[in-house]
Amino acid sequence: MEWNRGFGRVKEERKSSSFFKIFHSADLSSESMRAIPYDFMKNVSKEDFSHKMVIRTQWGISWEVDISKNPRFYYMQKSGWNQFVTDNALGANEFVTFTHKGLMCFNVNIYRKSGKEIVLPHATTPFSKLSF
Repeated sequence: MEWNRGFGRVKEERKSSSFFKIFHSADLSSESMRAIPYDFMKNVSKEDFSHKMVIRTQWGISWEVDISKNPRFYYMQKSGWNQFVTDNALGANEFVTFTHKGLMCFNVNIYRKSGKEIVLPHATTPFSKLSF
């Protein structure tokens, strides 16, 4: 039953720390859009922290993103973040969850403004030619 598999995945991921981003800004590359929530970062252990994070989609494509810190918060560097946004054709009113799997590796789930989860790469990305 499809619902049970999805529920099992959500239940398992609840054991991990996570945060989300709502793509509402006209400038998706702004520092505030790239910010990692303070409450999330304060729960990342020193052993798990790295100045690089890996963002991985359900279809197995990953992006390495450098992390920097200003006086107020940690944030993702533009180059890796912008590549992730562009490759996934992300835009306004979309929703992305980041689930920490350890050692600054994150599984992401992407939802369109309709609420439907994206489970395959966007048709116009180079990754859409992958076989599944």
